[in-house]
Amino acid sequence: MKIAFLDSHTAAKIAAGEVITDPAAAVKELVENSIDAGAKDIRIEIEDGGKRLIRVIDDGEGINEADVFNAFERHATSKIKKIDDLDNLETLGFRGEALASMAAISKVYLRTSDSDDGLGTYVRLSEGKREKRAISYKKGTSISIEELFFNTPARLKHMKKPGEENKKVIQMVQVLAMSHPEVSFSLVLDGSQALKTPGKGDLENTLRSLFGEKFDQALFKADYKNAPMEIKGFLGNPYYTKKNRDYQFVFVNNRYVKEIKINKAIEDAYDNTVMINQHPVFILNIKLPSDMLDVNIHPAKTKIKILNESLVMLLLKSGVRKIIRENLAEKKSNGDSKETNREKSYFKFEDNSADVISVEEMNISKFEVDQRQSNVFLSNKENKEVLTEDTVLENPIDRIKAIEKANEPSKIEALFKNAKLVGQLFKTYILLEKPGEQIVLIDQHAAHERIIFEKITEDIKSSKKTTQSIIPLKLKLLPDKYEFLKQNSEVFAKLGFDYDEFGENSIVVRGVPCLLDEPAEPELLIKILDDFNDGKIEELETKIIISACKKAVKGNQYLDASEINELLDLLKKCNMPFTCPHGRPVAMSMTKYEMEKLFKRIV
Repeated sequence: MKIAFLDSHTAAKIAAGEVITDPAAAVKELVENSIDAGAKDIRIEIEDGGKRLIRVIDDGEGINEADVFNAFERHATSKIKKIDDLDNLETLGFRGEALASMAAISKVYLRTSDSDDGLGTYVRLSEGKREKRAISYKKGTSISIEELFFNTPARLKHMKKPGEENKKVIQMVQVLAMSHPEVSFSLVLDGSQALKTPGKGDLENTLRSLFGEKFDQALFKADYKNAPMEIKGFLGNPYYTKKNRDYQFVFVNNRYVKEIKINKAIEDAYDNTVMINQHPVFILNIKLPSDMLDVNIHPAKTKIKILNESLVMLLLKSGVRKIIRENLAEKKSNGDSKETNREKSYFKFEDNSADVISVEEMNISKFEVDQRQSNVFLSNKENKEVLTEDTVLENPIDRIKAIEKANEPSKIEALFKNAKLVGQLFKTYILLEKPGEQIVLIDQHAAHERIIFEKITEDIKSSKKTTQSIIPLKLKLLPDKYEFLKQNSEVFAKLGFDYDEFGENSIVVRGVPCLLDEPAEPELLIKILDDFNDGKIEELETKIIISACKKAVKGNQYLDASEINELLDLLKKCNMPFTCPHGRPVAMSMTKYEMEKLFKRIV
C-alpha cells in the first residue's frame, strides 16, 4: 500500500468538515471572532437558512490591511503565540482554523478597517482566487459567507430545510448572547428581525429579551463562590421544569460547553425536588482558573477537560444545592401571603398535590411512561397480574406494551364486574367493593382525563373537529418557536388553528380548535410549541388532546352518586381505562387478604 500526501485543497475541505458542520457552526465561529475582537454590537444576517448567505457585522477592532490574507491561512491566529498560551486562554478562538475552513467551502467577502479614519480593505476569496482593494469602511468587520458547501456536494445534500437550519442558528445566537450579555446581538432571518438583545451587561435583561418575561420570572439568581470555583447565573425554581434539557445552559469561563457530567451534577443538586421525567432549568456560568481547563479536545470547542474534575463536580453540586435551599427557605419564611409577583405569575398550587400538573406535563406528545408511573395493580381470584416499581422496563415500547396488556378487555370487564359503589374518599378517589373480598380505588381526575382523551381522539379521527372563530389576539412567540410554526403552518391549520403572521415573532390568532364543544384557549398554541421539535401531525394532535385534560374533574372535588356512576359508565367504555394520557394509573385493586397483611393481622 503506497502512502500519498493529500493536496492542500483536499486537506482544507476535510478540515473544514470538522469545524463547519452547518450554518449554525459557521455563525458560532464568526461571532466568536467578533467577540474576541472586542465587538459590542454584532449583527447576524441569514438568508435561505444560511445556504445563500451568512453575514456577521461587528464594531470590533478590525483587521489590518497587511493581515487580511493571513487571516484566511490555516493555523494563522492573533490569539496565541506559543504552546504554553493554551494553558491560559482568555479568548474563545485560538486555532486559526475557522476562516480558512469557510474559505475552502464557500465564497467569502470581507470588509474591514482597524482605524477610525474611514479607510478599509475589501477582500474576495472564491475557489482559490483572491482579490483585495482599498475601500471606505468604518472601524470593524463585515464578513459574508455565500453559497455554503457549494463545492462539497455531500455536505450540501445533507443540509436541512431552511426553517430547521434557521432554528439551529437562533439557538446558537441565544447561547452566544447569554455567554456575553455585555454585547448587543441582533439576528435577521430573510429580512425579518428574529431577536435582539440589549447588550448592557445584565444577564437577566438578556434572558428576558430572548425568552420572555415569564421565563425570567421562574428563575432565581445564582451567585456563589468557593475557591477555586465561582458560580454565576440563574437557576429555575424546582416547580418550573421542562420535559427535556433544552433549557439547560452551562458556560465555563463564558464558553458554552456540553458536558453531561456538569449537567448531571447540577440536576443532582435539586435533591429529588423535581417531578419524575422533568428537568430543571438553569443558565450557569462556572468560573475556574484557566490553567485548570483544557478546551482543545473538540473541533467545536464545546467539550472541555477539567483538572481535579471530581473535586470541581463536588464543589459545583454543593454550591448549587446551597443556592436552591437558601432560595426555597427564603420563600417559605416569607409565607404564601407574601408571595412575590415573580412567583405569583408562574406558580399555582392546589390543595391536593396530585392535581398540580405543569404546562410541560400537559404537553406530553407520546405516552412517556416511567416505570414508577406504571404502578398498576389489577387482581382477582382467577387472574392476578401485578406491574410494580420492581418491574424493570428499560425500553419505552416495552412499557407501553405492558400498559396495553393491563388494559386488555378481559381485565377491564373483571375490574368492574359486580362492583358496588361505597363512596368517595377525600373528594378525590372513588371506592368500590367487589365480591371475593376486593376493593377498587379509582382516581377521579385520572379517570376523567382518560375519558376526555379518548372522546377527542375519536372526534379528530372522524373529522368532527372544527375551528371556532375568536376575537383576534396577538401572541408573541420565542424566535425558534415562531420559525417552527412558519415551517409547519399547514399542520397547525389541519388541527384547527387559524392565524396570520404579524412580524417580529408575533402572530394574530383568529380561530382555535373546538375541544369538547368549547373553543380552546389561544395560548394553547404556545403550549404546544413549547419544547416541541417535530412536525408529525399525530404528535401535534396528541398534544392538543392532552391539553384538553385540564377540563377534567379535579381531585378535592365532591361528586354525588349519580356523577360517580356516570363517570364509571364512561370509563367502562374506554379502550384503555387503567391509565391516564400521561401514563399514571387510574385504578388500583387490592384484596382483603392483602390489606390484612398490611395491618399485620395475618402473616
